[in-house]
Amino acid sequence: MIPLAHFNGSSKAAGPGEKLHTAVPVGRLADGRRVELPVVIVRGSGEGPTVYVQAAVHGDEVNGIEVIRRFLHALEPSALSGSIIAVPVANLPAFTARQRHTPWDGADMNRAWPGKPDGNMSERMAHALFESFVRQADAVIDLHADFADTVMHALFLPDQRESRRLAEVFGLPVLIQDDPEAGAPDQRFQGQLARGCAGIGTPAITVQLGGPGRFHEEAVAAGVRGLWNVFRYLRITPGEPEPPRQPQVVVEGRLTKALAPSGGLFVPAVAVGDKVELGQPLGTIYGLQRLVDEADVPAPVTGMVVALNPHPTVHTGEVIALVGKMA
Repeated sequence: MIPLAHFNGSSKAAGPGEKLHTAVPVGRLADGRRVELPVVIVRGSGEGPTVYVQAAVHGDEVNGIEVIRRFLHALEPSALSGSIIAVPVANLPAFTARQRHTPWDGADMNRAWPGKPDGNMSERMAHALFESFVRQADAVIDLHADFADTVMHALFLPDQRESRRLAEVFGLPVLIQDDPEAGAPDQRFQGQLARGCAGIGTPAITVQLGGPGRFHEEAVAAGVRGLWNVFRYLRITPGEPEPPRQPQVVVEGRLTKALAPSGGLFVPAVAVGDKVELGQPLGTIYGLQRLVDEADVPAPVTGMVVALNPHPTVHTGEVIALVGKMA
């Protein structure tokens, strides 16, 4: 357990049984204003693990912010055994701009971990958080909000037993077993926080709760419940984790894309979370000229529909759905 009396570059202290609201400096805007990322440190009165929780590494993914707010408001620091480091908005520039990527460099901050002290703004923010806080943690939870039409899930790394256990305990109905080789050779998934944590031997999970751009009450409630489950499991807070509300399904992380065979408007025949067979129609596409069905979109594999394109208007070759094989 790390006492968290202070964090790198700061003389501010969080004493036993205290909650500290502070910020980590990253850089300056052109007009001289400082860029500082808000941080809440809650130090229990007893010994125990340290958990790092963050949200909004993608600036438009706001459900996790509300999850952290509700969770922290319900905490009584003196009753904790351990410490919590909570970063409600990891990417403040993107959050302010209401967009996914950091506006000043156009980068995806969740491809920048563990960051660089002399890199672009995304890399500097990642570096500041990773070195000041993530390295102190015994477990990491990264809260996201994917497409509105994505099944809520917790993603874990298969070579980390404790990562899988954290995902199970969080309690969502779907668990995705990440594939460390996914994205090769373009390495498009490298630089994620969870993979940066794997590099230092810290168990981490990535949690997808609802869609971006607005609060989804069901997703927020599931996130709050999940945090309580993890902290009870780690014995930071008293009590036992709440069992999952339905049987959990594990899906392989190498998701398969179903592509539109033609352009038009897509009418789905399935919903996220549905199990489908190879070749089963996921829906149909009709064109504007005749306004009749022109093509079925077949399931590319047997498995579960993890995500559906939320936009009815699709172009030839566009991703319609992501289907994962059952592990």
